[in-house]
Amino acid sequence: MALAIYGFLPQRRKVEQAGISYEFSIIKDKLTLGLSTFPILKNAVKPTQQLEEDNENGCFDWMDEETDKYKKYLSKLDPNNAKEQDHYKVLGLTKLRFEATAAQIRTAYRQKVLKYHPDKGNSTDGLRSESVFACIQKAYEQVGVSEDKRRAFDSVDPTFDESIPDSGDLNLTNFFRLLSPVFERNARFSVNQPVPSLGDENSDRQHVEHFYDFWFNWKSWREFSYLDAEDKQRGEDRWERREIEKQNKAEREKRRKKDLKRISTLVEIAYSTDPRIAKIKEEEKNRKQQMKEKKRKERELREATELELKRQRERDLEEEINKKNEEEKKALQAKQQKKKFLSTQRKRIRDLASNANYWLNSSSVVAENSDRVFAISEQIERLCLNAEVDELVSLCERLTNISVYEEALKMLKECSNPEFSNNSKNLNNGVLKNQSSSNDDKSSIWTNLELQLLVKAVNLFPPGTQERWKQVSGYINEHNGEEIKRSEKDVIKQDYNFEEEINKKNNCEWTPLMYSAYLGHRELCQLLILKGAKVDECNERNQTALMLASSCGAVEVVRILLDFSADLNRQDQYGRSSLHYAVKYYHTIVVQLLLERGADPNLADCNESTPVLAACENGDEKILACLLEYYGNPNKRNKQGMDAYSLAIDEKLQSLLQTLTQILTNGRCTACTDRTPRKGSIEELIRELDRMNARLGSFLI
Repeated sequence: MALAIYGFLPQRRKVEQAGISYEFSIIKDKLTLGLSTFPILKNAVKPTQQLEEDNENGCFDWMDEETDKYKKYLSKLDPNNAKEQDHYKVLGLTKLRFEATAAQIRTAYRQKVLKYHPDKGNSTDGLRSESVFACIQKAYEQVGVSEDKRRAFDSVDPTFDESIPDSGDLNLTNFFRLLSPVFERNARFSVNQPVPSLGDENSDRQHVEHFYDFWFNWKSWREFSYLDAEDKQRGEDRWERREIEKQNKAEREKRRKKDLKRISTLVEIAYSTDPRIAKIKEEEKNRKQQMKEKKRKERELREATELELKRQRERDLEEEINKKNEEEKKALQAKQQKKKFLSTQRKRIRDLASNANYWLNSSSVVAENSDRVFAISEQIERLCLNAEVDELVSLCERLTNISVYEEALKMLKECSNPEFSNNSKNLNNGVLKNQSSSNDDKSSIWTNLELQLLVKAVNLFPPGTQERWKQVSGYINEHNGEEIKRSEKDVIKQDYNFEEEINKKNNCEWTPLMYSAYLGHRELCQLLILKGAKVDECNERNQTALMLASSCGAVEVVRILLDFSADLNRQDQYGRSSLHYAVKYYHTIVVQLLLERGADPNLADCNESTPVLAACENGDEKILACLLEYYGNPNKRNKQGMDAYSLAIDEKLQSLLQTLTQILTNGRCTACTDRTPRKGSIEELIRELDRMNARLGSFLI
């Protein structure tokens, strides 16, 4: 069971008896014991032995030779002023300098230690071993121990050439020869490696664009902390060290910006004088010119095609118009010809009747029988007005064979009667149908006067009246000046339609009640409400009949609407209530009536303006007194931050407002929470206000 549970048995370590790991462990053990690594590692030698052999053979060709000049340089060094020395020169690395690896720096340092350490016996060349070794130690600590310290020294390498050529010295022949070394020198400070080279005149466009894109976005790790004037570690306290660091950072930033400006100037000079860039710009210019020319040709071709299509449409339209004009001309000619032929046939039938002596025996008989002649003439004129050309031609042919008056009159009547003529029958049927439909339409339309008479009659003769609808129709026909008389069925039908459409709205969504309230028709408003009109119906601006009546000052209409429970504090699309409208248009009685019925004097609109603020802005003292009496708040502010005192139009109104507010505040019970006015009527308050107004007016004058 224990074998099945994970963790009970220790894991066995698998040791490979052969391979690189096994051989490495054996070599390490033998080196630790000082034994030979043969036969596993045949060429293993001690590091000291290798260095001595290399030194004897002179195989460190990357190190400087220790000449008299070098020894003289070492003798002049001061360990207390180590910042002034060239650390790479001290270590013998002037050939490599910043390209030297960490291993090479350590090797050079060991070589110098072996030679110049004070404890070594061979360090006797007349040099101060302690000071020289201290300088070597300082050099190694600067460039061999820390990467940051080495970068600090490399940033201010005294052998680094920061010069850049002038743009005037560059031309097509020496551009690459002069600028390539400059970019190679500065590439050492780039954060991103590798750095693209400048190239030559045969470099492709991609390489050139990549090169300038890299250098225009160049990021440098170069920093100038090595040149700090003071070492912050020498500060006595934290504050002093902080100030030293602050000054050092400011100086570093100045040098860094100066170096970035130098690189930016170098790149701009190279970009402006690079023959490859000029060639690329020329190619780009030619390409754009070709594209522009191509677009111009396409545009001209498109415009030419559109112009041709437009001309073709104009030609087609002109042909269509000409064709239509030709057809109209032919139709007009045919119509004129038909009219002319019709006139000829009409003249023919009239001449036929006249020549036939109206089918009487003699001219004396014509004078004696003028009625019979008139009957024939009437029938002929009817036929001339209604009959077609073919009918007139056929009739003339038939009348030539008739000589008796009665037969002629009978034939004319038959032809003029729609029942005996197929063509006239269809025509007359259509005319009669149109006339009957027009009469029905006319009779179905009720005028405003008839509707008002209907409302009055319906209320004058209430349900239960004997022969009610007969009396209603008689009342309408008696007082209506129209020719159309309304029957009982028309009145009943219209009454039902009236009840259904009494709340119907027009294009502006106004109902009949709104129009009546706006025009101040008290009786009509009452009748409409009794017939089912909705009191709080709104128009397109969300205005009710009460708002419209309040705006025009219709006191009786407002009273009726309030009696029928109209909403006092309903607001339109701008947030204005009926009280807002009454205050805006200076209707004092309406304001008083609305306040008595419970209107809110502190109700704000979309601009946060209350009726109190509107009254102050209008300068109406009596309305302001009414509003304050019903607990209007003069301290409320609108969106502009103005209250009643700042909106008062003059000093006189401001003084009245302050005095009135004090009177009302002293007269009210502070524990009262309802909106009942203080003792005394509004009229008394207004009279008191008039007296104060007179006194304050004389005082201000």
